[in-house]
Amino acid sequence: MATNGKVWEFFGDELYLFYAEKGRQRWLSGDWQAYKAVADQAWQQALATP
Repeated sequence: MATNGKVWEFFGDELYLFYAEKGRQRWLSGDWQAYKAVADQAWQQALATP
């Protein structure tokens, strides 16, 4: 899956791309720092998987 570049938002000073508007809205209305921590951990696991 990939994003099409139309669904994005700045959080802090970083640009985040989202697969769908629903995910962007979740980050906007929730605790985006907590969501980022979970996403960062998932990326580390994905990068470590051969």
